[in-house]
Amino acid sequence: SRFSPPIPTMKIRILIAALLAALAVAAGLQAQPAADTTPLGAEMQKISKSWKKVNTQVKDSAQNAATLAELAIVKASMEAALKFEPARKADTPAAEQAKFVADYQAKMKEEIAKVDQVIALVKAGKNADATALVTTIDQDQKDAHKAFKNQKKKAN
Repeated sequence: SRFSPPIPTMKIRILIAALLAALAVAAGLQAQPAADTTPLGAEMQKISKSWKKVNTQVKDSAQNAATLAELAIVKASMEAALKFEPARKADTPAAEQAKFVADYQAKMKEEIAKVDQVIALVKAGKNADATALVTTIDQDQKDAHKAFKNQKKKAN
């Protein structure tokens, strides 16, 4: 007959629905933190998620309200992170552990002060200056992770 059912279209719709369902499941699995995440790691994940948004938005003064909201999350998580000790402390000689934790806390406080500066710059509409400071904080984060975070072993 002239009007046969649109089987190819139906197969495509089923395929697309299955693909979307698989992507949704994969995204859900990826969003779950690892079972062995420490409280400090959980705070750092929150910081990372919001900081990525800050990085993309800070240049655009039209997004200042959203940027300030993300910066508030970053600051709150950084302040919460001060209450925890890096797992790397356990790998530090016992005689140096107190200094290691004190250095970590001092660095966190220094970075919180820089986040406060970014907040003030964004509130003042000085997005170019805020962007420059965000770049500095990005480098600080890389340096601090080398100093305080357990480094992942590279596979051979």
